[in-house]
Amino acid sequence: MGVRADIVAAARATVGHIIRFITGGGAVNEMPNRQYLDFAGNCTVQDDGEGIKVTVPEVPAGSVTVGNVTMTAPGAMPIITNTGTPIHAVLNFTLPQGLQGPQGDKGDKGDKGDTGATGATGETGATGAPGPAGADGFSPTASVTSDTSGATITITDKNGTTSAFVANGVTQAVMESYVDTAAAPGVAAANLIVRDSDTGDDVAAAHNCIYRGKDLTNVYTLAELSAKLTAGDFSDLYIGDYITRQYTHGGETTNVNFRIAHFNYWKHIGYIDATNGLDINGNTPNTFGETTANHIVFVPDTVLFSAQMNSSSTTVGGLRGSALWTTLQSTVYNELNAANCMDGHIIGYSNWLSTSIIDSALSAAGGGAIGSVNGAKWSDEYVGLCSEPMVYGGTVWSSAARDVGCKKSQLALFRLDPTWISGRSARFSWWLGAVATAVYFTCVGAFGNALFGGASPLRGVRPFFLFA
Repeated sequence: MGVRADIVAAARATVGHIIRFITGGGAVNEMPNRQYLDFAGNCTVQDDGEGIKVTVPEVPAGSVTVGNVTMTAPGAMPIITNTGTPIHAVLNFTLPQGLQGPQGDKGDKGDKGDTGATGATGETGATGAPGPAGADGFSPTASVTSDTSGATITITDKNGTTSAFVANGVTQAVMESYVDTAAAPGVAAANLIVRDSDTGDDVAAAHNCIYRGKDLTNVYTLAELSAKLTAGDFSDLYIGDYITRQYTHGGETTNVNFRIAHFNYWKHIGYIDATNGLDINGNTPNTFGETTANHIVFVPDTVLFSAQMNSSSTTVGGLRGSALWTTLQSTVYNELNAANCMDGHIIGYSNWLSTSIIDSALSAAGGGAIGSVNGAKWSDEYVGLCSEPMVYGGTVWSSAARDVGCKKSQLALFRLDPTWISGRSARFSWWLGAVATAVYFTCVGAFGNALFGGASPLRGVRPFFLFA
């Protein structure tokens, strides 16, 4: 610190005098005039006759504080600024960052750490693509040779070839026992062939004993299927097999599965009168007569449409006189036999159909029900409604024997797999062709029960037809 120039000059002029300095606290300091003091602050200088009196104010203690330190890019100039006061300084530093030094030597490899805990099990991955198809299974075959005492059946299956002698009088049940029972469940031997001892043709009855359920749509064309039947070749055809075709009704086209329900159901059935051309009731018989062609009975998996049996609740006229039967022989026959459906392969057949009732007679349905069929006639038919025996294997609500006619035995489809009766999980109700009372026809209930219902309400139509 230094004294102002005028004070120093004045002090130097007073040689041999004592200079007195009086501080702000009132203390008096004396020293020889040849000694000089340096101090800061505003001083008061006074000549009191004894010397120069300098009054110095009290100076507070100073301080220095580091404020903010900021880094800048390497090579920049450092900057220091005081944001405080001259006595209490606050210094802010702006300093350049140092340059990156050279890379150091690689350190030694550290010790191996402890093995971590096993992680949680991950979610199950998506199912992989299906693997390639396996090799075809073995297809058993069977053949029959016969003489006057019986027949020898030779069967070749996966276990080898075996033969068995069957005496004359063998039943169908015995024939079924020769089918390979070790085949996969629900799958019959694809080429099982049983040959008739007289004609050598495949016996359709054997194929009526085996349910398979294979889709034949892309296996055989309709023409190829027809040719197999004409040749008496039932190989690779089994109950439950089906073809998918288009059916158009009321302007609406749907894909329908038509399922094999029986082979040759109508073969050798039909009225023939070689004497007077009249049937036993004196009526002109039908033109179809006996059915001799090999054929398949097809039944759709579901109802084709819904309809009334008659416009009012009456069974007068029996099945033959009902409005629905008439529609089946015209409109529905043409729809089913169209090119996009059966393409002309439906054949007609001769059937004995109910034609009249006695509305006061007791019905065989029981329970005091009134109304029973009393008349029937041979008629040409293209598309039919199943009878109760065709579905259940016997009559339930049918009013009389004339309700049954030629439809007297159970279709193999409903015998081997009864779940098809009510359409499996579809569970629908559909018309059957028998009179139950004066106002009710028979039907299959939607809950799997044998049922009857009024003739006028709508109900599903699930007809059968012969394919040849």
